[in-house]
Parts: sequence; C-alpha cells; structure tokens
Amino acid sequence: MKTLKELEKDYLEKKEVYENAVTALAHSGSNKMEVKNAAEILDSSYEECQKAYTEWQEAVNNA
Repeated sequence: MKTLKELEKDYLEKKEVYENAVTALAHSGSNKMEVKNAAEILDSSYEECQKAYTEWQEAVNNA
C-alpha cells in the first residue's frame, strides 16, 4: 500500500504529463497527425491523472 506522500507524488507526476499534453495539443497547429497524437495522449493522461487524484484524496480522507 502506498503512503500519502507516494500517492501525492504519483498524482503530481500524472498531472504534469496531462498539463504537457494540453500544451502539446495547443501547439500542434493544423497538422492532423500531430493533433490526433496530442489528443490521444491528452485523453489517456487525463484519465490517469483523475485516477491518481482520486486515490490520493481517498487516502487523505481516510487518514
């Protein structure tokens, strides 16, 4: 079982990946392949970020 610090670190790392994906999508321009790739990364990183955040918050609430 992960500690609160480990869960928080995991969340913050996934949040950074998500934020980088948002930036990549914003800078992808009109190249359809770049937009598609950035959107896919954004979608999956959002889900991972939300999952990590939920796990961290549940641990905080149960502490």
